[in-house]
Amino acid sequence: MQEDKKIFAGGGMNMDTEERFMNNTDYRYASNCRITSSDEENSGAIENVRGNLPLNFDLVTKGGLNLNSRRFHVIGHYEDKKLNIFYYFVYDNGPERTGGVLDERNHCIVSNYMPSSTGGRPGAWRILLEGQLLNFQRDNLITGVNIIHSDEFAPGGILYWTDNVNPPRKLNVLKSYWWYANPGAITDPNLSYLEDPINLLEAVPKPPAYPPIVSIGTWENKKSNDLKQKLWQFKYRYVYRDGQKSSWSPISASLTTRHTTGMTYPSTVEEDNFIQVEIINGGTEVESMEIAVRRNGTGDDFYLVGTIRKDDSLQENVTLTPYGSPALITVDTVKTIIPTNLSTFSNLYFLFTGEEPRLPIDLQESIKLYDDVPLLSKAQEIVDGNRLVYGNIVNGYDPVPTDCSFDVVYKPTENNKGSVTKINYDVKVKVKNFIYSNYTTARSHAKYKIYFKLPDMGSRQAGEQLVFDLNGISFGVRVKRYSICGDKEGVLVQTVNIGVPSHTYTCTGVDTVNDVKNSLLSCPVEFIKEWGDSTSDDTDVFISAGHGSTNRGRGTNVLSSSHGHTGVNTANSFWDVEGDDIVLKFLAFHDDDFNTLTCSAHQFLTYIGPPVGIVLPNFNYGNIGFTGPTGTSPYYNIPYDGGGVDGDSDSLGSTWTSHTNYNTNWKTGAQANFPVTGFIDNNSALISLPVPDATNNRGFKSGTKHHFGLVYYDSANRSGAVNKAGSIYVPSRHERPQNLVQPTTTNPIGGNVVDYTAHIHFKIKHLPPSWATHYQWVHSAQRIESFVQINAMRIFFDDQFKAKYDTKFPRSQTDGGGTATPGYQPIIDSANTAAQNGAVLMDMEELLVHSAKSSEHNFLWDWKKGDRVKIIDQYKLTGEDFEIIGVFEDVQGEFPSTPVRTAYGLPKTIRGKLYFVLEHGSSGVISNGLEEHVLVEIYRIAPESQDIYNEFNHANPIGLDARDNRVHLVNTFANGNTESNLDAQGFTYTTGAPMYYVDANNVSITDVFTYNQNDTSNPDPDFPAEGTFYNGDVYVRERINKNALNSNLGNATFKAEDFSASDFWPSTAWDIGRPNAFLPEFKQTRREATIFFSEPFVPNTAINGLGTFFPDVSFREYDKSFNSIQKLFSINDRVIIMQEDKVSYALVSRAVLFDASAEQNVAISDSVLSASVPYSGDFGIAKNPESFANFGFRSYFVDAKSRTVLRLSQDGLTPISEHGMKNFFTDYFQEVIDKGRHVTTGFKIYGAYDVKFDEYVMSIPDINWSYEDVYGNTISDEIEGFTIGFNEPSKKWNSFYDYKGNLSVYNTVLHSFSFGILYKHNSLEDANGNPVYNNYYGVQYPSVFEFPVNKFPDATKVFQNISVHSNRIWEVDAFYTRNGQLTDITLEEFTGGNTFVWEEGHGTKENVHYSVIKCDVLTPGLVNPKLEGNRMRDTSAMCRLVLSNPTSEQQTVLFSVAFGFIMSSNPALMNNQ
Repeated sequence: MQEDKKIFAGGGMNMDTEERFMNNTDYRYASNCRITSSDEENSGAIENVRGNLPLNFDLVTKGGLNLNSRRFHVIGHYEDKKLNIFYYFVYDNGPERTGGVLDERNHCIVSNYMPSSTGGRPGAWRILLEGQLLNFQRDNLITGVNIIHSDEFAPGGILYWTDNVNPPRKLNVLKSYWWYANPGAITDPNLSYLEDPINLLEAVPKPPAYPPIVSIGTWENKKSNDLKQKLWQFKYRYVYRDGQKSSWSPISASLTTRHTTGMTYPSTVEEDNFIQVEIINGGTEVESMEIAVRRNGTGDDFYLVGTIRKDDSLQENVTLTPYGSPALITVDTVKTIIPTNLSTFSNLYFLFTGEEPRLPIDLQESIKLYDDVPLLSKAQEIVDGNRLVYGNIVNGYDPVPTDCSFDVVYKPTENNKGSVTKINYDVKVKVKNFIYSNYTTARSHAKYKIYFKLPDMGSRQAGEQLVFDLNGISFGVRVKRYSICGDKEGVLVQTVNIGVPSHTYTCTGVDTVNDVKNSLLSCPVEFIKEWGDSTSDDTDVFISAGHGSTNRGRGTNVLSSSHGHTGVNTANSFWDVEGDDIVLKFLAFHDDDFNTLTCSAHQFLTYIGPPVGIVLPNFNYGNIGFTGPTGTSPYYNIPYDGGGVDGDSDSLGSTWTSHTNYNTNWKTGAQANFPVTGFIDNNSALISLPVPDATNNRGFKSGTKHHFGLVYYDSANRSGAVNKAGSIYVPSRHERPQNLVQPTTTNPIGGNVVDYTAHIHFKIKHLPPSWATHYQWVHSAQRIESFVQINAMRIFFDDQFKAKYDTKFPRSQTDGGGTATPGYQPIIDSANTAAQNGAVLMDMEELLVHSAKSSEHNFLWDWKKGDRVKIIDQYKLTGEDFEIIGVFEDVQGEFPSTPVRTAYGLPKTIRGKLYFVLEHGSSGVISNGLEEHVLVEIYRIAPESQDIYNEFNHANPIGLDARDNRVHLVNTFANGNTESNLDAQGFTYTTGAPMYYVDANNVSITDVFTYNQNDTSNPDPDFPAEGTFYNGDVYVRERINKNALNSNLGNATFKAEDFSASDFWPSTAWDIGRPNAFLPEFKQTRREATIFFSEPFVPNTAINGLGTFFPDVSFREYDKSFNSIQKLFSINDRVIIMQEDKVSYALVSRAVLFDASAEQNVAISDSVLSASVPYSGDFGIAKNPESFANFGFRSYFVDAKSRTVLRLSQDGLTPISEHGMKNFFTDYFQEVIDKGRHVTTGFKIYGAYDVKFDEYVMSIPDINWSYEDVYGNTISDEIEGFTIGFNEPSKKWNSFYDYKGNLSVYNTVLHSFSFGILYKHNSLEDANGNPVYNNYYGVQYPSVFEFPVNKFPDATKVFQNISVHSNRIWEVDAFYTRNGQLTDITLEEFTGGNTFVWEEGHGTKENVHYSVIKCDVLTPGLVNPKLEGNRMRDTSAMCRLVLSNPTSEQQTVLFSVAFGFIMSSNPALMNNQ
């Protein structure tokens, strides 16, 4: 008899190979067996498996529910290897009725964490967090879990996880431990949560939802003011106790001091010298608030200026209570202790003075709208040890259909046109002629004084202005010299202009006349040569500041050149004080000393006033004269005294000849052809500008359409794109009715709607989206890029104006005929026809005047092609709109040049005139005539906005109405700011607050209120949300009208719109906030092949960027053709990307480079993630990331789609299912795929690596389902699951196991779960401490081992007996052959009924158990076929051993199995004997 002895060391399961070819060490099937690895020292032998031990069998929820209940299911787990702590996530399939009461779902997180001095240690198992709001779902497994540790803020670690059904989450383990142990007992927020952490789980650091509220205040004891003439905006963010910083809040309203929007200033430096910034302190997890500021209108970005810490410290310029509005502080310093456990969402106030140090903020961080932490994510990992990555994410929100309407309403504004008191002037002159030669150093001269009669200095108010604006005071001198040297005579006519200096009353003390004089010391004084005979002695007449030190007429010439040409001077000695008058003094003198008797007498004649007529060139003594209107001599013609002069006495003695108020009309007719026609232009005045009403000076730009949109936000300020809500046109001044009304109860101001401020009333009729917590209105970019509203002195048609003005176009500009002509191109057609030969000119002197006063504004308009001018005057040229085709500046006084234009009173005495040349088509409007003092708007059209919108400080919450419907809530806007009456959930509001408004016809509107949506007190039957925008994009304010005294406007100011708050300092800004865009294709998107990555976390510092995700920046797209990312795994410097159909890797902060031979090289890179590098093989992880397990460099997972189990290591991907088990896995997964259309949920493949036994264990629970067929019948079906292990050392599949479900590894030991209880494998003991085997979850299972008997596989054998070398007897459950024979061997047949007693042929001897192999029990026709049937005969047979005795305490070791056989002498008997 021969023997076939089976020893299984190094073997494994093989379900692929035909039994006759199987290796001697391989076996067909094993269950609950260990072969290659051993629990003791039995590697190579077959062992039974020690059972699993429940670790927390008695664990109950707060509601008293034991986790060992069918309602609980574990859906995820994680091992913290640093602290040796284990966490798992439990889904509650409730609710169930307990005692007739329906309880809520008690989802929970279970852990054995225990606080310690080292951060934590393993302790008793307990529930770490529990609650229905965990919202776990049974079929949404948690396969992305990580933990980070920080000695600074998280010694127990912060647990991060994602489940693809809730937003990514995090939990501070230490804080949750103490909170759950005794809620509220610990008040230190660094040790425990101070509120239920169930509400604090989102991984995104939530920012402030609303902008700061700002108000101006006065700090009486602060002797400086760094705020005036500046516009300020603020924003703030939260710094959390875990080191994360939120994104910044929306931006506040733009604020300046109350008195600096016009020309006036605060009366004292203490007034309006700080800004009170109201912020919300956030929840209990907010540790501090960082406040940032920017100077608006300067292009500056935000700077960090303050941090308020909730840490029980005393902090400066911070308070818990406001100082009122306007705020007033009377103490020297403000210091406040800010409690660590400050009430949540309460107000704090930061006092900004402008003196704070300003720290720069990273620009990318500053402009970030929100942290783009995904809304949902399937995969999560920490890469490079310090960045959080999410894969297969959902972000964005769908567009919201809107139903909104808008109306323009007008806010009556105070009649704050400035009052004007004209300042008159007097002129006095003395003439001195020297006729004797003994005064060799004397010169003939005239002394001039111009007196400005100031108003009463004692009655002035702070902010009033004295303006000195005097143009066109002409004076002439005639010089005649008679002597033997020859008679000579000459004429010189000069004009003096004073360049609009001003003095602003401060009233810090009493402003004196000398204070005014000191303001004028740098005042420009201009002398212009109007006429002179070049052949005469006019070249010897000069001008000096003051009157000189003696009466001899000697002074220092201040003209820019000799010969009496133009000069502009600011010599201090021009100005003096006489009594209550300001005096401008100058001297005209002949630069010729009397030094001989032969060339003796000079005759010096002068006049004051406009020159009227000098007939030239008939130029002689007889007809040179300075004569005024009849009867007025000698007031305009002052001759010398012919009686002679002795010494230094003046010709007129002490008498000054006065000439006052020269504003009469002069002679015309024959003398009018003199090329100088001047007039006196005196705008010297006292101007009083009242302080603008801060609530009235903001509105919306008229003459254009305004587009509005709605942006909805979630609690983390993540938003969708702009949802267009509609637009409305705001009529310009001239388009509004001229309807003057008197004050009434509903319009207590009255006035004309032309001057009213345009506000916009809105209604929202649609309901908000379900995900939004608040919303903001946004406003589109202006169609008008820039504009200025000004009073044009004259608009007239000049038929003689030819192509005098050229402009430089780009070199690509053509000449109209298609020829590219570089350089300058004429803009006025030079054809001879009258219509084309002239141009319409608009006198824009007002721009020059204003630009001289302003350091900021665009009054000196930088003309560009395409600029336009619109007439907004309600009386003249109403509504006309012209293109400005050029600019003409009359520098030399050569224009106008014909008498016809002198009738219009055009001044030649005012040089540097600025004219805009308007398009030809406008000539017909002027009808070759003239319009004077026309209100115009010069503007430039903005480029295409590309649907860009900006927030403008109108943020509102979404709340519930009385019927718990989600509705839009609307603020009662106060100064453009949101109200701050907050509770823990958000805002509460006062609605129904009226404002005084009128419609376009100046009819009072009584129903412009603020209403929340579905407010039944709203008279609108649709109950929309209603409110009014009134902090618009323009300032509506008074602008000084330089020509007020010469026009029919009669006021010093007029109402002007402007993008700037002031004409006099940089202030082109409004409440503009963060940008957004209308993107019709933008919607909520599942980005299946995208990875989002955070900023770094730096351990043991306060830097935690794990919540910082920059929108549209912090991501990397991968190949979508491989379908969704299911698992991310970090190892060394790379992240493994496991998609459904592909496995690849990306390097972290490195790049993969390929050389010419396709070899890979690695280089340092600025990119966080590189492009992916795929592993060879068309395999992925399908949709079973729970199958993933890792140990060292090896990872294991299942691709059910390709019906493959895989191993990933340094040698790449290996299909380990092909190691003898390909058919098994292929058939199983094919069945699942075939029936997959009915398996809607529940197909899970759990994987874990059992370190102790070097085994990848995968487990698939049973799949049960039912469905209705086409006939309505209910069909039930099932696919039985399994658990199987792959032994890494042998690279073979080891055994099946009779436990199924979620698997994990903790402390290198395999663990699994039954309901909500954790079981530790290979650990079960009985009450006496004895190991218990093959017992899982309290149920005893057999060990089964099946293998072939296949020695001499081509020979037929008769099987005689069996011997099993084992410390216990294994029954032969089945011994069968390929030809259909079957027999078994029971325990009694091994022992003959006696336990381990040796008898011939059967029994036990030295741990070898023997038995005869009896006959085929399937032999037909026999009563006892086992004894009488056919012998077991075949070329091979299969033997199935079962270890099923009920004593589970003993470990069983099977060393070998041997079979005795003889060769069959008659193979033909195989089927019958």
